[in-house]
Amino acid sequence: MDEWIAKGLKWKKLYWHPGQGMVNKARDIISGFFAVMGLRFKGYRHIVTLASVAGSFGYMYAVILRMRLFLYQYEPHSEYAIDNKMWPANSKQFKISHYLERKSAHFATVIASGTRFMEERLKLEWKVKGAFVKNFNCS
Repeated sequence: MDEWIAKGLKWKKLYWHPGQGMVNKARDIISGFFAVMGLRFKGYRHIVTLASVAGSFGYMYAVILRMRLFLYQYEPHSEYAIDNKMWPANSKQFKISHYLERKSAHFATVIASGTRFMEERLKLEWKVKGAFVKNFNCS
């Protein structure tokens, strides 16, 4: 971290609240929004984010603040949660997460993921228009 700060990185630590409480999630979304809005007012126009819950938050911020979105390591985590019986398919968590994951993929300017299978799925099944980059360290 010290090396990045020495190169000009400005770090704003945000505290996220674990669990399923909607009030805490709203607080997290709002605090993240104000952090990103501050960057937008300074002239930043791009968001690079992991494509999980953070990617869904990044998508919402990018839409509202008219920024470009780069989703890194894209995998629909909501589907992982269903496959591993963490959430039921009819749960609010799944429905909201899955919706935002798909919307973020369609909105993203660039999506990076580890396999050609995800690329094929995004382009052929989901009809995503953004550029796809295969992570160089994955097969």
